[in-house]
Amino acid sequence: PVRSRVSPSRTVHGGLHLGALVAAEADLQLWRAVLGYREHQGSQAKSVSYPCSQPDAPTTFSQSTFARTVFTSGVLLAHPSLDARDVDLQVVSSLLLEAFLVVVPLERQDVDVDTDVLRGAWGPVAAERRFVCLFDQASGSLRLTGRLREVEVLRRLLEG
Repeated sequence: PVRSRVSPSRTVHGGLHLGALVAAEADLQLWRAVLGYREHQGSQAKSVSYPCSQPDAPTTFSQSTFARTVFTSGVLLAHPSLDARDVDLQVVSSLLLEAFLVVVPLERQDVDVDTDVLRGAWGPVAAERRFVCLFDQASGSLRLTGRLREVEVLRRLLEG
């Protein structure tokens, strides 16, 4: 399992409104931390939390956290329906990523998706709003996910 935090910067490359949907491409700071791993031995799997504090853990690490920060760009998608607590943002984000890779054929390793909550107002999006963000995996960004700002790409993604 991985814990993430996506923070959009004030540098916005552009955006659009499609009904109540806001899609904005911005520079991002992405923080990810590894919370554990699964070890497979034959047909058995064992979950190990990180940091490994169990005495029988097969591997130990000296760091208290295993995290990294990446500066990249991505497209933040916010819609009022995402704020409903019964909406599973992990499922929504996974489906959006798969649809994006069908509409814009890219290498899966070049883009990823995550969800978060805005900690402060950001342009037309109010604080505490939940969002989905598709972003470039490359540090520094290649602006591959910026294609989501194209109305036709966004429509095909949401209709498919």
